[in-house]
Amino acid sequence: MKKLFLLVLLSGCTQMHVSTSIAARYVGLHEVADKNALQSMLGIDPAEIEWCGAFVDYVLKADGLPTAEKPLWSRSYLDWGGEVTEPQYVDLVIFSREGSSWKGHVGFYVKDLGDTILVLGGNTSDEVGYGAYNKSNLLGFRRHEKSAK
Repeated sequence: MKKLFLLVLLSGCTQMHVSTSIAARYVGLHEVADKNALQSMLGIDPAEIEWCGAFVDYVLKADGLPTAEKPLWSRSYLDWGGEVTEPQYVDLVIFSREGSSWKGHVGFYVKDLGDTILVLGGNTSDEVGYGAYNKSNLLGFRRHEKSAK
């Protein structure tokens, strides 16, 4: 049922970018059950460290794109690429978390769902996956000129 729901949500996404197709390969990897695989990929222990930024870093590198200066700090992606106001499936989306001035979440923009944004990323319910995040926590959308292929 979860896969059918995602197919319906993604049906309007006609442009599949390399970064998001790379990220999608890892959907379902869990920080505990797949700890060794994720640790090998990310270079950190995903069960101990918030790893959404490390996953984005891994995917961007695999796509030949530059990464954020401090990829483990998700808000550092606010300085990556250029700001965009109308996001596309190729863009990064950054959110605040828990009302914190420094905590956040970063992932790949998938689709606007009204009050929420569907995001593909790491550390989404402790795994690589799709999650809906409240727009009230939105900090920004970013795009690198090389990612708009």
